[in-house]
Amino acid sequence: MIKAGGGKIINVGSAITKKGFGKLVHYAAAKGGMDHMTQSLARAWGKDNIQVNAVLPGLVHTEMMPCFGPDKIGPVVDYITKKSPVGRYGMPDDFEGLSVLLSSEASSFITGSIIVADGGMTLAI
Repeated sequence: MIKAGGGKIINVGSAITKKGFGKLVHYAAAKGGMDHMTQSLARAWGKDNIQVNAVLPGLVHTEMMPCFGPDKIGPVVDYITKKSPVGRYGMPDDFEGLSVLLSSEASSFITGSIIVADGGMTLAI
């Protein structure tokens, strides 16, 4: 990226780093480390025109966290969607616009940002 004159790095973390969950300590610690790595790399590489940011999704329907169908993760989905301001879980395409922004020249002055994109979940639970 330095030879190319700059670049964009988008790390994908988790909104869990903004809340404490006793049963997910190991996961929260790993994702929290990614948040701090993002900020450290942004400081280190900003002078090289490399922007480093992180997106922190909340509950999103993925293979790891099925929110519907036969493998649905149970009452957790219902609880979070009921409490969440948007009243639903996320889908992977909910992150397209944010990803396009962070990977484009429109974000040339955004670096070291930790962007929570969780439909307001962390406000509600």
